[in-house]
Formats: sequence, structure tokens, C-alpha cells
Amino acid sequence: MPKAAQIHRYETGQRNCPICNDPLPAHETWPGARYRFCGKPGCTEVVKDNPAGIYIAQGERRCDGPQCENFLVPGLYSKTAKVLTCSIRCANQREWKGTHNLTCSCGCGLPFLGTKSKDNISGLVFISRRHRANYLTSKYMRESCGLFLGLANEYFNGFALRHYRDIRTPRIALCPFFKFLLLQGVMSIGEVTPKTITLFLTWARQAGIKSPAYNISKISTFFKWLIAEERYKGGNPVVGLIHNYARKHYQPRPLGEDELELAWQLLLAHGDTRLRFAAAVALEAGLRISEVCHLRLSDVNIKRQTLFVRLPNKSNVERWAFFGDRTKHYYLELLAERNVDCPHDNLLLNNWGLPCQVPTLRYFFNKVLCKNHQGEIVNTVGFEKWSTHRLRHNMATSLVRGGADIHTVMAAGGWASAEAMSMYVLVDIETARRGYDEAHRRLAKVQQSATTTTVLSAAEFLARRRAKAS
Repeated sequence: MPKAAQIHRYETGQRNCPICNDPLPAHETWPGARYRFCGKPGCTEVVKDNPAGIYIAQGERRCDGPQCENFLVPGLYSKTAKVLTCSIRCANQREWKGTHNLTCSCGCGLPFLGTKSKDNISGLVFISRRHRANYLTSKYMRESCGLFLGLANEYFNGFALRHYRDIRTPRIALCPFFKFLLLQGVMSIGEVTPKTITLFLTWARQAGIKSPAYNISKISTFFKWLIAEERYKGGNPVVGLIHNYARKHYQPRPLGEDELELAWQLLLAHGDTRLRFAAAVALEAGLRISEVCHLRLSDVNIKRQTLFVRLPNKSNVERWAFFGDRTKHYYLELLAERNVDCPHDNLLLNNWGLPCQVPTLRYFFNKVLCKNHQGEIVNTVGFEKWSTHRLRHNMATSLVRGGADIHTVMAAGGWASAEAMSMYVLVDIETARRGYDEAHRRLAKVQQSATTTTVLSAAEFLARRRAKAS
């Protein structure tokens, strides 16, 4: 951030216009924007002729702050300033981003302002994380696919892009496969056989590559595409009975009461309102961390205490989630601290006022709740490893222990099937026994209230009929 000595805040009447000497209203100054005057027409004409700076009129130039679309306030600005901003906030963000003229190394050739301290060993610089990711992806594709690069790009940019929600999923399965084919000297995709797939899975396991075993279906889908396009003769070389991986089924793992108490103590002592709200909504509403980051102000109904979970999400289905008093409390605190001039509708913001992304929120949680963070001891008491997703297990488990039926739990968490929901519910022996006894009590009550049927003989029936007639 700019040094404190470079930022000045003045109250009303503390400074006067340098032209007409009238008192100026409350204002701030920062590097590049130190000159202030009253803005009267006569004073404006004098300022325009001032050779000490550059006069910028209304709507003439946009702010150089990151992702800021505002125009600069009319006034006199420094000739030597590398960047000009509309506020202290933008000046802080711009200095953090850097003021050196650089060119993105991903291949796009776009110029941008950055800081030399971000240069890595190779000297490459990128305009954003997305450009860096594009560069690393292209490099990984070239090194892994070799002569299959054209086929891989056609698949990833065509069918796979429409078929998969995340293109990284088929990429991490197929790129090692293409690399194995090159190592084995396979020059044509038509030479692949079921034995090739078996050898590939063995090689991947020995090389420590786990993704192919879990994503063998992605390779199978790739060959289905080739067969449909008539570019592969024969049946699919991926045989499910032989090549499928036996998946492990883990028990639900909600946080224990002691762990929850420790987490809230750390959040209250070292965390901020953003983290406390995120933890509360994950615990009470069962939202995934990505769903928490996607929340907007319009998604929260504070009266009904409901949240609208928008797309995209894992289940690819919009839904309403419910929350309790703890989430309501931290939501109101979050609104009280929120900047009223924030241009974003996102509920959670990072330290720069931009929408908070999943890696950023995960970084904040780990820094507050874990003992070790990025190789440094940050807390004497804390978790060895933190997972916000475990709070979703707590939500499902709490509902079941509280007596909620299966449909209520599925609706609250957005699960499409009871089987998927059951992976989140830890049914302890007390809950199982309570459900067992309750079922037997309901059965006994039904049996007791059932009407009994009496079978009469013909003589008894005629006797009763004569008695009613008389």
C-alpha cells in the first residue's frame, strides 16, 4: 500500500482553494492526485493553464485501478505519476498490483502493469492467474501429448467442452494416457487394445499417477467418441469388468463437539466476520465452499431464513437451503461491516473488495484454524488439517439425529438420491437404537388400535336379527 505519509485526509475548512481561497469540503489526497481546488468556472480556467500538472476534465480519462470503470474526478494531476486513480482504494490496489510496464508471457502479448517482485526464476510474467494457468496448461499438453496434440485439442475443444462441466477432468485422465502411448512407441490411436489399457494402468500406478485409475471412464468416453466418429475400428478397448477401479467408501466424518468448539473459539479469537459467516452457513445450511463463495445479497431471505443456491454447483440443480440463528447473526454483522459503495453484489469479498474465490476463502480458513500454514507455525492450538466440507457432514448428521425424515435431509442438502445423502450421515448407536425403538412403538400402537373382526354363526346372526326386529 502507499505509505501513510503519502495519504492525507482533510476535514471541511481545513484547506482553502489555492485560486479563490474559499474553504474546501472534506477530501483526501494520494500520490498523483494532490492538487485540490473548489471547481468554480473561474478557478477551473486558471487550473487548466497551470503548467505544473495535467488537467483532466469530467469523463475524459478512466481510473487506472484494477477492474475499476470509474472516471477520474476533474482536477489537476501529476505529470510524473505512472498511474492515476479515482480513490485511495484504487491507489492501494494499483500499487499492490505494480507499476512496471510488462508484457504477458502466455502468448497473448497483452501489456499490463505489474511488479518485478512477481517475476519467477524463468523471468515469465502473466497478466492474471488465468493467463498463467493457460500457459501452464498449453505447456503440459505439448509435453504430454506430442504427436497426439492435434487430436487432443480437437477432443477437448469440441465434444469434451460440451460434455463435461470442468474440462480439467478429462484432461488429467487423458494426458498421462497419451504420454504413455508415446513412451511405448504407439504412433497411432488405432493400435490401442485392451492390453494397452491394462499396461497403462499398471504404469500409472508405478509412476504414482492416481488419476487414471479413478477416471478410467473418461478414457472410455474418449474412445466412444472416436468410434462414433468412425476414427477407431473395433470395440471400446476399455473393458469395465477388467479396468474399473474398486472405489473405497469412507464413513461420514462430521466434526465432533470438541472440534466444533475449538473451531469457533479460533474463529472468534482470530477470524473475521467473513469466516464466521462462511462457517455458520456451511454448518447450518450445509453449503459447499464453492456455493458459499457464489452467494449474492439477493440470495438471502433474512425473514424466512433461507438461501438460494444458484448455479453452478456440484449437483447442477438450483435449490433453497435453510439456516438458523447463528448464520443470521453473522449475516447481519457482515452487512454492518460491508462498504455501501461496493460495486459487487457478491456476499463475500476479499481484502481488496473483489468477489472472494474458493482458494482465497480456503486460505483464510487454513491461516486461522490450522497449526501450520505454508510451512510456518501460526497457532499453538488448532487443526492439523481443516476441511470446510466436513461441516456439511455435521448438518446432515444433526438433522437425522434430530428426527428429520430422509426427504427433509435430501432437500436441505440438495442430494439427488438417498444413497448420496447416506455418505454424509453418521448414524451412531444411540440414534439407531432410538429409531429402532420408535418404529416398534408405532407398530404396537397400530396393532392395538386396529379394529377386531368377529365371525358369527348362522344361528347367532338370525338371533341378532330377530332381536333388532322386535
